[in-house]
Amino acid sequence: SKPSTLTATALADAVAASRATLVFGSPAALANIISTADRLSERQRQVLTKPRLLLSTGAPVPLETLYSIRTIIPNAIAHTPYGMTEMLPVADIDIKDLEHAGAKNGICVGYPVPEVSVTIQPLNVQGEPSGEPVITPGVTGEICISSNHGKREYDKLYFTEQASRIISDNHVGHRSGDVGHFDEKGRLWVEGRLAHVITTPAGPVTPYALETAVKKIPYIKEAAVVGV
Repeated sequence: SKPSTLTATALADAVAASRATLVFGSPAALANIISTADRLSERQRQVLTKPRLLLSTGAPVPLETLYSIRTIIPNAIAHTPYGMTEMLPVADIDIKDLEHAGAKNGICVGYPVPEVSVTIQPLNVQGEPSGEPVITPGVTGEICISSNHGKREYDKLYFTEQASRIISDNHVGHRSGDVGHFDEKGRLWVEGRLAHVITTPAGPVTPYALETAVKKIPYIKEAAVVGV
């Protein structure tokens, strides 16, 4: 219940007890594992060579975090899948593709996985989704998703259910509440939460690019940009 308190020694003990080949942790959990790695015994370090797959999701995962965690879990292939409780996975990317994607506006989460359709409903000048969803590269808007493995409906939450639906050409999709865009290669980039978009005289500004810039300032560990 408190991911940021997970220590490297606790992870090693859990991997040993369950003979785990998969480690799935949030970025906050990975950050604390990295900061406590010096407490690992030689036996625990050996245990952490066993996992073959590392997954991290729930928030942006910096490349620096993935580089550092791979020194602790060295034989695991690192992936950062994108999705939400209502539908997971939606898209996926590994560390090599993240390196190739480079630094742009937002976090690259890769290509939509098979059997998942992703579209973007463009933001208007007020920062609100409007118009028909598109797959045009470079258009920022709310990420809308449809798939057979998505949630069927919210239980006893009629108005939430109606607000989360988008219907286009008789096709029903799920409004993710995230904003993002496709690049010219068809990869999806997440730019933050729709509720945190900032409206300016020059148009809407999404939060992730600003947060990334702020976190590059010396002595700044975390940053959150929230629109009102």
